[in-house]
Amino acid sequence: MSLSDGLTGIGKRRYFDEKLASLFHTASKSGQPLSLFLLDIDFFKMYNDHYGYDTGDRALQLVAAALDETAQKYGLFTARYGGEELAMILPPGSQKDVHTIGVDLLAAIQQLNIPHISSPTGVLSVSVGIATMTPSPILSPRLLIQYADKALYKSKQLGHGKITINSLEP
Repeated sequence: MSLSDGLTGIGKRRYFDEKLASLFHTASKSGQPLSLFLLDIDFFKMYNDHYGYDTGDRALQLVAAALDETAQKYGLFTARYGGEELAMILPPGSQKDVHTIGVDLLAAIQQLNIPHISSPTGVLSVSVGIATMTPSPILSPRLLIQYADKALYKSKQLGHGKITINSLEP
């Protein structure tokens, strides 16, 4: 079974789930933090409705490629989480600043300069939710996903094209 999503070429959801569980276990054993980025393309339904699904697929491919390029720069794992949602995992123990990575990611998407008539900015953008925690054997990877999802929702509430971080670290 392929580990890559057929449309975007990055990891598929099943591979994401397996990778997150593995890294969560590793982080739990080592006592090191793990970070998860969830990204959602802003106003994507309106994008598809206006430009058509083929153009929407191409935009998703371009966003995934920019995400993957940014992720490779920092040593992150990327995957398609579902629909127009994408994910990145920062491995345990990495000393990289998640906010800096998020800013670089937003810049990479902005540089694509994909027209989006239904967006307030006129170009396609993404919202980013980030969660960081040090896993333990009594916790589940699902908790990290829930906190990243809450951060993503907050980014959307703040006006899209934003980054929100939920850190469960002291």
